[in-house]
Amino acid sequence: MAKSPWTSNLWRGARSCRSCEAAVRKLHSKAWAAHVRSNPVRAARKATQALKRQACCERVRSNDAKLLRAGLWYVLGASRGNCGRCLQRSLRILQKKGDIALLRMKAEVLLRLKRYVDAFQVFHTIASTPKAKEELLVSPFRIRHDTMLLERAVAHGRLDNALGQKAMSALRSVLSQMELEDAGELWWARVNELASSTKQLLQEGQYDCLTDACPYQISEGWEWEAPALQHTLLFFSSMSPHDQEFATKGLFLLDDFFSGSALAELWRYSTEAPCFRSLRPGYLGAFPSDGCVHPIIRRAAESLEAHLPNIFRKHHLTRWWIFKYLPCGSSGIGIHADDAAVNVNIWLTPDSACKKGGGLEIFRSVPSRGSWTADINRVPAGSEHEAWHKALLKGGVDKITYKQNRACIFVSDRFHASEPFVFPDPSMPRVNLTLLFGDRLG
Repeated sequence: MAKSPWTSNLWRGARSCRSCEAAVRKLHSKAWAAHVRSNPVRAARKATQALKRQACCERVRSNDAKLLRAGLWYVLGASRGNCGRCLQRSLRILQKKGDIALLRMKAEVLLRLKRYVDAFQVFHTIASTPKAKEELLVSPFRIRHDTMLLERAVAHGRLDNALGQKAMSALRSVLSQMELEDAGELWWARVNELASSTKQLLQEGQYDCLTDACPYQISEGWEWEAPALQHTLLFFSSMSPHDQEFATKGLFLLDDFFSGSALAELWRYSTEAPCFRSLRPGYLGAFPSDGCVHPIIRRAAESLEAHLPNIFRKHHLTRWWIFKYLPCGSSGIGIHADDAAVNVNIWLTPDSACKKGGGLEIFRSVPSRGSWTADINRVPAGSEHEAWHKALLKGGVDKITYKQNRACIFVSDRFHASEPFVFPDPSMPRVNLTLLFGDRLG
């Protein structure tokens, strides 16, 4: 029996669309690879080719297809010096409701457009969405940390005493079970891999739910108050001496960075806010997607861009975090580089808590052009770390002493590492805020 010409045409059309989709995905991967390797010319070329191919296909409305197309416009915009027209095209695709991946992309586009208020709001929405159990990690040091947060929430009246006591009791029971494993403080596991009784205790302990159970109350005043930086009105100018220092050395320091009230608020936020939800070896991270969206951070970025224009104005705020180092993480972070143009690192813990070390080693060596982000941000261990450290020392190093409210501003892809430290009081751990601006080699 002869095939219907109409059926054959449908088959050829479907096969053609699948072939076109595969080609678009391949070009999409190449465009992103070039983007993360800081090769804007190749990234723009591949993104343009992919967008042209995709325009030939039947429009697909799935979240996956939206993310693919929005990502291509994002790469094209980023590769063209944050081209507003391209980024707006990406944003229009992402305006309709979608999943977390679409929201993340939307926030990234808004940051490149310097629409920081909107970007912070999107990150707040992402943080309010419960994490899937397969993504949720649990560790003894995170349990100890969350128990301390519960104690402070009860003490400050942000959580009902009965509910708080029940939650703390449940978390202490989980901690007792973990200690029986005798796997050490740095041991961790995925929640969905634990016994059902442990999962029940974590649920009673409000594990990873403290944002809803006892949210940190941020004063609305920080949205409109005078600039949070101490030096904004007194020190910065369009001809700042730091411009020359940054241009020649790739590094300068600003002490007393935040105003007294802003510093006090950020320190309180660091010790009480339930946004420290990302586990690292011996320390906890509060990233934007974890809910680290305090307005002071945004206002600090805006002030830097406004008052040090030669360094910051052509760069956008790309990402930020607060790291809190617990007693089991006293070695800090090893040698790495961050994929950005400018790095701003500010220490928040009072000097009295630091008994030894805690500063930064900033090496004068930088990764080769075209290096993968994963390569330069990878922290080596053991003998590899020692060998690398010795090799980098030969190229020169700037050693920065720890000091509360000291901002260390440097070329972000210079290799750097934390100095080992002693902060013996668990209630006053070493805490640093990091802001990254712009694209590497941008």
